[in-house]
Amino acid sequence: MINFLHDIDLEQSMVFEEPYPTNLQLSLEWKSELKDMGCKFIYLVEGETNELIGETYFIPLDALKDEEPCEEQLEDGLDDWYGKNAVYVYSTTILPKFQGKGYANILKSYFYGFMSTQNYDYVLGHARISSGSLALNEKFGAKQIKEFSDWYKTGETFVLYINDLK
Repeated sequence: MINFLHDIDLEQSMVFEEPYPTNLQLSLEWKSELKDMGCKFIYLVEGETNELIGETYFIPLDALKDEEPCEEQLEDGLDDWYGKNAVYVYSTTILPKFQGKGYANILKSYFYGFMSTQNYDYVLGHARISSGSLALNEKFGAKQIKEFSDWYKTGETFVLYINDLK
């Protein structure tokens, strides 16, 4: 049995940053700031033990528009989407010991069900091609917009995707 939670202590959620390359990991401080800016978090947990399995979090895209650019910030393809009633998915992560068991599909399905109750027109995000993240998003209707090689110096190619919810 699995459950979905929309709020846990953010310190607990930091376990979801560990699988990412160091330069893509968010700090607890940044996750807290995102939450203060309106970011919403959804957690997939094992129902009997409450063990964390997966996390996805997203923010109204316009909340990011006025963020101060930092020197590490790269071109991300989002500029054309501000003001278009969109959310940006920061991450969807399944912890390594739970990968390959269909949990990412369950979490994405729940996410899009939740989004159907919200008043947004688009979902945007960046997905790694090598991890299967892009394929998962495409399964739920996402289309590729732009490709970025060596995304944030990870050596990996990421794709900006969009899912039209209208």
